[in-house]
Amino acid sequence: MHQQSMSQNSLPDLPVEVWRDIILYLQNVPKAVPTISLVCRHLRQVCRPFLFERIVLDGFSGLGRAFSLFLFFDNNPEARGWVKELRLSNWSIVGPGMPARGLDASAVAMEKAFKMFHNLRALELFKTFVTPGMWAHIGGSTHLRRLSFQPAYVSPDVEDECFEQSRIQELKLNNADNGSSIPDQAFMLMYLESLKTIRIDVWLLTGAGHFLEEEESPNDNLEVLDIFAEGTSLRMENEYFGAMGEILAQYPDITHLSTPDTMDIRPVQTLAEDIATNLTSFQGRPSNVRLFCKHLALESLTISAVAAFPLKEEYLTAGPFQIRSLSLHGVGWEERTMGLIEQHCPQLEELKVYAFTMPKMNETDTPNLPNLKSIALMCRHTPDGSWFEIKASSPAGWRDNERQMIEQKWVPKLPQLIHARFNSVFSWKHFGPVDGWGCVEGRDLDVTLVRGEFKRRRQT
Repeated sequence: MHQQSMSQNSLPDLPVEVWRDIILYLQNVPKAVPTISLVCRHLRQVCRPFLFERIVLDGFSGLGRAFSLFLFFDNNPEARGWVKELRLSNWSIVGPGMPARGLDASAVAMEKAFKMFHNLRALELFKTFVTPGMWAHIGGSTHLRRLSFQPAYVSPDVEDECFEQSRIQELKLNNADNGSSIPDQAFMLMYLESLKTIRIDVWLLTGAGHFLEEEESPNDNLEVLDIFAEGTSLRMENEYFGAMGEILAQYPDITHLSTPDTMDIRPVQTLAEDIATNLTSFQGRPSNVRLFCKHLALESLTISAVAAFPLKEEYLTAGPFQIRSLSLHGVGWEERTMGLIEQHCPQLEELKVYAFTMPKMNETDTPNLPNLKSIALMCRHTPDGSWFEIKASSPAGWRDNERQMIEQKWVPKLPQLIHARFNSVFSWKHFGPVDGWGCVEGRDLDVTLVRGEFKRRRQT
């Protein structure tokens, strides 16, 4: 009887809530959710809301595909609330000079999209003509939290008053590929009282600075200014540096400033000491730490570069820092590096290292950081995948060697430690400042300390 009952059970018989948790966990794995949806009808129904969370409407695909999608949502009203993210791209073909018929058809399609997807959390507008109706829907949405422009043609007939009740928290302004200027309406959105984060292309700094200088003071709720750049090199000259200072002066309560790891300040300049005095978090290339942070009591510091750099004492002592979180992206790790961190960051709670080079550790290399709660180390290593040189190595392999090191050597000396991750990479698709864990091949040990005992969460 027991065998018979066991044979009648299958994975689809799991409760829907369990399947939803599984799908949420796998959402960022490419093609995982679509593949699960093909298993059976039951899993198809469970997966459908996740399959439609993000919709992309591309003008290059034509109006036919867009209207086919709208027909599906017309026939399935309950599905309209599934769409949380919408990207409208390459609809600039309806800009000035286009026949009125084409403009009308595209405008109808886009406005129909906004009326249908009433539960949007994020919206991207890429080379898209924005009609007054679309603008009103964007401003009137009570769920929209993230808005991105690159840039859109915006009708001169739009009204900014429709954003008075907006709850947008994050605004991203991208530079145009063709060098055209971004519409003033996009800069006007920098005044939204609900905004907490602005991400802006460095080439738009001058336009934003001039716009804010001419208008009255923006909101006081902004916390994050993220300046980014597309490409591999960037020379920030006086004009852009001055514009950045103008923006920081307009938002005195900003606590986090992020600058591109390719941004080189020429001629060398420093921020005035009365600007950005509330900054507690900074991200940028090594040389810019000294230029931006001399007067700042930073608690979080991310140093990133596109080429290996040695960690120098002056980077950790450039200002009156009290660093609790330190991330090093692209560091060339040396034997003295950990000593510098221990000396100048004694209160450190989180350490992330994405190293181009790093020697292996031995049994005596336990960090002397009593407040450390989380440590993550990634580096290109030898094919054996081991981080540690352990004298009495386990015959079970590298994972047991590293777990043995953590449990016997690290835990007693790091009483606050709750998470440790060691990743040895042989090759990777992307080595970026945001995450850096884009492994293609390698060894990954991810462990969490739970009730006094380490438990491995992920092993590959």
